[in-house]
Amino acid sequence: MVNTMTFIAVILLAALFFGVLPVVLALVTSQLLGLLSATVLVGLSAVGVTVLYAALVWFRRSLWVALVDIGALCLVTVGWGISKFATAIRKLGTIISFMAWVKAVLGLYPGKDFIKNRREDVVQRGVKYHERGEIEIEDSPETLARDTRQAYDEAGRRLSNGEAVLGLTLAGVTLLPSNSPTVPYSGLLSSPAVGASLSVALVLVVTLRLSALDMVLVRDPTDSEELARLAVYRDWNRTMSSGAEVVKALLMFRVMRSINDSAYDFYLDWVLEKDINGEGVGTIELLLELRRPMFAFHIAEREGISPSEASRELYGWDVFSGFSFGPGENHSPPDEIPTSRFDSALLPLLRLKYEIRDVVRIVRAHQFAEKENIAPEEASRELYDENVIPEPTGESEDEQESDG
Repeated sequence: MVNTMTFIAVILLAALFFGVLPVVLALVTSQLLGLLSATVLVGLSAVGVTVLYAALVWFRRSLWVALVDIGALCLVTVGWGISKFATAIRKLGTIISFMAWVKAVLGLYPGKDFIKNRREDVVQRGVKYHERGEIEIEDSPETLARDTRQAYDEAGRRLSNGEAVLGLTLAGVTLLPSNSPTVPYSGLLSSPAVGASLSVALVLVVTLRLSALDMVLVRDPTDSEELARLAVYRDWNRTMSSGAEVVKALLMFRVMRSINDSAYDFYLDWVLEKDINGEGVGTIELLLELRRPMFAFHIAEREGISPSEASRELYGWDVFSGFSFGPGENHSPPDEIPTSRFDSALLPLLRLKYEIRDVVRIVRAHQFAEKENIAPEEASRELYDENVIPEPTGESEDEQESDG
């Protein structure tokens, strides 16, 4: 009795999510598999397709056209199955909204207001940089607003592509044979642990897309807003359009705010200066340049002294004197800034990072130039506000002149 009730409940739920026809087809297929073997069922299906093809050949008077019709019918059948599966997922998401739960959690910590306030802090600080004339705005309000919206849309597409890749990878891993001589580590790859890890990664990517698009990025600015604010909005969306940047930014905002307001303001100035100089903010830069100042801020807060005094106690010199802002902006740095073994290990990594970034930028500039039918230098300025295309060497110029 219990098994019957459970079976009926499963059938009703399946019909609710997938529709009646898919459930009926599944039941019929299950009954046929109980009566016949899978080989016999596949053979009967092949015979049916062959008979259908023969009928189409007779009707269409062409072997090729009939084959195309069969292919179209197969695609329609596969598309119908995918649409039913997608509909079931949509209905399930309507009932059990995991994303709504994630958004609610993010709204509590770090907090929806916290995220918006930190974004507004960055925008206000960026507006001040523009007002002081440190950054020249060449684009119109319409262009800036359009670029901001474009960065928002591209963030969703990139992260959705990541979800698709992870989903396909998960499907491929589950189909791997456990002991395949042709696939290295097939037993490890097809293990439940790998499948579970990929599933969790897929959920995390979806969560990042939710937080990036709904809580952090500027969605639809109007052309009538202040020019400097629109420029900062565009730069903010471009920087935060990858999910990893969102998480890192929120964590850093929370850490800096937990130290004190001075450390938070110093961090904002540092981020903006890096963006203005075109270097960007990464983990290596963070460890290399902010490691000492943040320790100094922490000691200053704990002992009730100034950050510069704390820096001298910790390192024997004022680390803030190396910055054009903050507590040491009016102080001169020493002639030779002390470095540690940790700095020496990070510097080659930083140089390698910049070299890779430059190569990627050059490739993208050439691709964009070919797409828009413009010069690579012009494409570079449009993409990065500077020319990243290397100048030809004197030797190559001489060769060109001699060839001419």
